[in-house]
Order: sequence, then structure tokens, then C-alpha cells
Amino acid sequence: MDIDENLILDIKDYLLAKTGVSYFNHIKATPKDIMVSCPFHKGGQESNPSCGIKRFSDEYGSAGQVHCFTCGEKTTIVGMIRKVLGNLYDWVEVENTFHFGRLYDTQFTSEQQKPLFELPNEVEYVRDNLLERFRGVYHSYLFNRGISEETALKFDIGYDSVNKHITFPIRDIYGKCLGVGRRTILGKQYIYPQGFTKPLYGVYELSFPLNYLWIVEGPFNLWSLNQWGKNAVALLGTGTAHQYEQLKDIKTDGYVLALDPDNAGRLGTMKLINYISGLKNTNIYVCDIPEGKDINDLNQDQFKCCDCLYYTEWKNKYKINL
Repeated sequence: MDIDENLILDIKDYLLAKTGVSYFNHIKATPKDIMVSCPFHKGGQESNPSCGIKRFSDEYGSAGQVHCFTCGEKTTIVGMIRKVLGNLYDWVEVENTFHFGRLYDTQFTSEQQKPLFELPNEVEYVRDNLLERFRGVYHSYLFNRGISEETALKFDIGYDSVNKHITFPIRDIYGKCLGVGRRTILGKQYIYPQGFTKPLYGVYELSFPLNYLWIVEGPFNLWSLNQWGKNAVALLGTGTAHQYEQLKDIKTDGYVLALDPDNAGRLGTMKLINYISGLKNTNIYVCDIPEGKDINDLNQDQFKCCDCLYYTEWKNKYKINL
């Protein structure tokens, strides 16, 4: 959702009612931010607005991100409310309930509860101390799959010795960890957190500006391509509508689809072509990977021998009707 002055005024009234203190005495809208008097320093009573609340989501951040340019505080709107309320927050949580990004007051007992104000959803990130447990080991499994120590360091690839899993953080565009992916070394199974909505993997590690964006299924394929100088993202599967929407936010001159050459991979390739060809940029190629192989099965010389077919040529070669 977008942030406007009316939302800030609603929050101002809410905090006044709960704390008896008037915050946000100065509110000024700019093209990108709502500037307010910072609630974190000078008791929330500074004379000039120095705290920016991001109005819209874009490639630089999500709507509702809060940053004070004077004291340096960074958080979200939800985090800001929690900090302002301090030890009052426990009973406020009891008195009120968050539901689908809105704060409802339980004094309204009818089935149609009245929303006090809407809030952007707050993302739960994985703490760095969890990742630290898996760092520092370059497992021989990576070497056997052709993944270098340099690549392991760049993508923060670790090893869980208890469960015998290769681990890799799945980061958002700002480098914050949304979840930890795992790959068993005794089988071919990927494991993701329960209920995890898969984003595009590898967006944080892309090098801009992009010439062509390669799209693959799994992390090992992405890591191999990265070693060969290619910018790539992985679908952690064959693609979802959520990931397709994220593709729209990546500026590139064209796409090379390099999903596995099996039935599932070709179906995923067809779905991607259908989606991408509807975007403004229709410069789409498909990497013609040998049957029974994927990118990570190839060495660099074998990879260089793979043709990249224009998507209509690829369809004609495999007699695929989309």
C-alpha cells in the first residue's frame, strides 16, 4: 500500500490517545517521502521534520520504511509504533489486534470491526547469528559440483554439519535474509522453510546494469553461471506468479531462459515466454541445453557450445505450441 499524510495523521491521533504525547507535530509531503518530526530524539518534539517515511515501494525500498536523517534511526512504521509505545506495547497488543496489515480496536464488538488505520506488512527477516552457525566450511560437495570457494563466499553458502545440508541465505534486494534454503548432500532434495513464499533467488547479487538476465531453476545452476560471468536469478523451481511479478522490477536488455530440458522445465519455459513476451522487452532467448543435463552438469567449455535460440526458433525446433 502507498503511504499518505492521512495515514500519518491517524497514527498521530492514535499515539496521542495511548501516550498523551503529541508526535509528528510537523508533517510535510515530498515526492518520495512523508517528512515528519522524528519521534526518536528530543522526545519527539524537534522543531523541523528530519524523519522520512517512504511513500511508495520501488527498487530502493518498500513503502513504510522509516529513516531519520538526524539521529540515523531506521525501521518500519510498525517498528516505529512499537518503539514509541515502549513498555505500553504489551497491553496495547492485548487491547488491539493486527490482522492483514490493519490495526483493529477490540472495543468494536460487531462482526464488522472498524480499522483504526492500515499498516504495511512487516517482513520477518532471518537473524545473522543463525547464518553464522553455517559459515566457515567449504564442503567438498561444492568442489565436486564445480562451485569455487570464491562463489561460496559471495553467496554465503554454508554447511549444516548436524543435518548434512548445504545452506544458502535467500536475500531480498537489500541483502536482508528472507529465509535459509537447504540442499541435502546425500540426495537431490531442496528444503525451504515451511510456508515460505519463494522469491527470485540471486537478485541481491546481480551486477548492474544488466545486458541479459539468465533465468534458471536451481541455485547450483545460478552459481555456475555466475562463475562464467553471467547475471542470473533462480526460480527455486519452475516459477510462480509471485516471481513473475518480481521480474518486472529488474531492468534488463533481454532474457535467456535456461531451465532444465525435461518436461517440467519446458513447461516452465513456455510459461515464462508467455509472461515475458507480454512485457515491453521481448528480447527472449532459450539456452538449448543437452537432453538429460542442466547448467551445473556442464563445464565451461561445454556451456560455450550450447546454442541460445530465439524463443520462436526454440518453439519451432521442439514443435511447441504456446
